[in-house]
Amino acid sequence: MQMLADKITTNVNIVSANKLTNTSNTYQVRWKEKQFSETGMEIQNTSYLGVFTVDYVNEKNEELVAKNPLGIIIKDFTISRENN
Repeated sequence: MQMLADKITTNVNIVSANKLTNTSNTYQVRWKEKQFSETGMEIQNTSYLGVFTVDYVNEKNEELVAKNPLGIIIKDFTISRENN
C-alpha cells in the first residue's frame, strides 16, 4: 500500500491479446505498465506476459449483473515479467 501513500500512478498499455489455438477459452496477453511519481516522472517501466483461462456465467442475480454485466470470469491465470 506504499504506492497509495506515495501517490504513484500506473498506466497500463495492452500490447497484444490473442486466443491460443486449440483452446476454447484461453488467451495470451502482453502488456506494459509504466509507473509515474506524483510529479509525473517515470519511475518504472515493466512488461508482462499473462495467460488467462476465462469462462462465462449466465447469472440473473441483479447485484452480480451490476458488478459483472458481461459475465466473464477468470478461472485460471499465470503472469510473468518479461525482460525489457
